[in-house]
Amino acid sequence: MRNLKSEKGAITVLILITILFLTTFLISSYIIMSNKMQSQREVISDTKQIYESYNLNEMYEGYFDKSREGVPEKIQRVEYIESTGTQYINTEIIENLNLSCDIKFMFNEFSSSIYGPHMLSGPNIFLLVPRMVNNGQIFVAYKSGDVITPYNWEKNKIYKVSTNNDKIIVNGETKIEGIEKADTFSSSSYVYLMAYGGGVSNAAFHFVGKLYYCKIYDGDTLVRNFIPALDENGVACLYDEVEGKYYYNAGTGTFSYGNQV
Repeated sequence: MRNLKSEKGAITVLILITILFLTTFLISSYIIMSNKMQSQREVISDTKQIYESYNLNEMYEGYFDKSREGVPEKIQRVEYIESTGTQYINTEIIENLNLSCDIKFMFNEFSSSIYGPHMLSGPNIFLLVPRMVNNGQIFVAYKSGDVITPYNWEKNKIYKVSTNNDKIIVNGETKIEGIEKADTFSSSSYVYLMAYGGGVSNAAFHFVGKLYYCKIYDGDTLVRNFIPALDENGVACLYDEVEGKYYYNAGTGTFSYGNQV
């Protein structure tokens, strides 16, 4: 009888030890898994915060859009670039009948074209050029001849000019409209800013003043979106947001510029 009791006591102790071991094992496993899950949650949270700080479009463009290679990460914009009459920009756009622009500028002196394709004879409506003619007019070449509309340009005044939809609008006021385009036109000359074209490699440098921005359209397509900027060496120029590149002075001297913005 005593042996039976001893055996039962030993079994009971063994069972208790087994239960204690299993309980300890389960508790330890729970603690380990809990800690692991907490670590995973922290990693997931940190990863989420990291990727939320990125622009997915920029990441895609950076890795897959090769057209943006060489585009500066941050453009140092300035309020305007300023010409003394010998600086100008070659937009590298060949003039055609579908071109138009939105432009903001200021005359420091009464001068010539702020936006100018090549001055050609013949029918070409595309030449929608706000320029000084006879000390105060707007000139347009069109299908049947020239349009010269009186306009009282003022020095040191900011002008916003749009030449879209075959009309010229100056500071919100339509000055010329309903002009008939030529049927055909062919050219190999470039469009200039702060000058007007005189041929493929020529320009008449007459504009004296400030350029704040210029958008150029070919039909409904924006082909240049010029903003005044400083390049990485601090040189004043225009930056085209469409192509993602700088356009520099094609004349002589250097552009001065306004405050950084």
